Amino acid sequence: MTNPPPAQRLPYGLAAAAGAAVWLCIALLSGRREAWDSGLYWTCGMPVLMAASGWLGWKFPAHPWRWPLTAFAAQALVLFVMKPGGNLLPLGLIAFLVLSLPCVLAAWIGSMIRGRRG
Repeated sequence: MTNPPPAQRLPYGLAAAAGAAVWLCIALLSGRREAWDSGLYWTCGMPVLMAASGWLGWKFPAHPWRWPLTAFAAQALVLFVMKPGGNLLPLGLIAFLVLSLPCVLAAWIGSMIRGRRG
């Protein structure tokens, strides 16, 4: 497997940083070990991730599904680091995948807008 070219490292890093930052900030602000247990995750975190995914899809339109999947993979990694050894890890990974779907749609819409603007 080869490393992505330098031009592609930036969006991967931005997506991972956005996902990790949303998870950590909400977990710290709410005092919960799992950010999605807080209402802030749904009212603030998901809209932030959707906006970030849409922007990344617009800015880097090739295969836009990569950016939200990277963000949610980063959230899964942060969750695992904060709470290692959970026996519900497979279920959590499925939940992250399902939660990423609206963000995948936002990234796709962003890439479509970019394509129409030229």
